[in-house]
Amino acid sequence: MKNPITEFQEMQDMLDGQLVCTNEEVRRYEELKVLADRYQRFIDVCPKDYRESDLSRFEKEPVDQIMKWECWYGTGLLVVGYTGLGKTRTCWQLVKNLMMAGVGVKFVQSVSLFGMVSDAVRGGRDYTLAGIVRAHSRIRVLVIDDFGKEPFTPTYLATLYEIIDNRIGNGLPIIMTTNMLFDQLVQKIGDDTISIPLLERIKRTTAQVVFK
Repeated sequence: MKNPITEFQEMQDMLDGQLVCTNEEVRRYEELKVLADRYQRFIDVCPKDYRESDLSRFEKEPVDQIMKWECWYGTGLLVVGYTGLGKTRTCWQLVKNLMMAGVGVKFVQSVSLFGMVSDAVRGGRDYTLAGIVRAHSRIRVLVIDDFGKEPFTPTYLATLYEIIDNRIGNGLPIIMTTNMLFDQLVQKIGDDTISIPLLERIKRTTAQVVFK
């Protein structure tokens, strides 16, 4: 795909050299401006190494499952597989497609989300628990990458539970990538009164995609 920002700049340069513009040129200019703005928002949040990926290098079936996913039905994705199989790269390409279509998406590393919660618990100036829940509950699509790598403290579990429960209640999907199978997640997180309901909600509201 041609860089939408470059395409918009080229269109702008062309129109600057004209005295009169056709209706079709104005329409195309406005269309490219919207796409350029969306692409800028994407590159503002996506690490440079993930902005473009050759997905043909990875297993076709799970890649197709992810790239054909639609965000309007409330069912998310639990993307499972070892490191290096293309989980995160494929999800970033899905995020790009969604953002280019005007869908609101938030992509967060699990360890970063844990860091936000920890900062709020310490009374840091950047985050509050209520603000974290609000920011991650309302966005149309939430992607949590590398779920299972973060420490599972009681406060973090409670915050994550509230986020996921809010999203389920509002029919908003979540996408999670993880290196762990469901049983391994249970072993790591534990089986207390928050952990099991949390994992059951994830299992019930996501379709599992496995990279082998």
